[in-house]
Amino acid sequence: MNDKKITSLNAGYLTTYEIRQELIKRNALDIPDSDINHRSMLARLIKELVIQETNETNERTNNLLQQQQQKLLDAKAIREQKKIEAIERSRMRQRDSNYFNNKQQANQLVNNTEEQINKQDDREVDVEIESEVDRDIVIDPFRSTNKQKYKIFLK
Repeated sequence: MNDKKITSLNAGYLTTYEIRQELIKRNALDIPDSDINHRSMLARLIKELVIQETNETNERTNNLLQQQQQKLLDAKAIREQKKIEAIERSRMRQRDSNYFNNKQQANQLVNNTEEQINKQDDREVDVEIESEVDRDIVIDPFRSTNKQKYKIFLK
């Protein structure tokens, strides 16, 4: 059992010798010599393993909580930075009296450019018009392509 990690779940499969060696390694063999047997050593080992697993679980939980708190703090810092940048942009807009006029001119320039592109790209486009029959047909991927109806006769 030396190659596997001993847990409270697999400790019951250990031999008495392996349990004794594990307790000695952990310095937890504090059972009186008159009471040493397989059952008492197994109970003591499981007690030690449960304490160890509880500590490991608490450590993992604390690490996860710290990571979550760090993520929250990072997100809060990003929000604050964006807020500061938005306030600075607002101040810049307030300082520039022609800001809205400049925006309007830029939008008109973009619209004019789009119109020129559309005029250059005037081509006939074939558009298929769906008939009323085609709109009523629901496309079913499980539909049989055969139009015949099949009848099932039960006896």
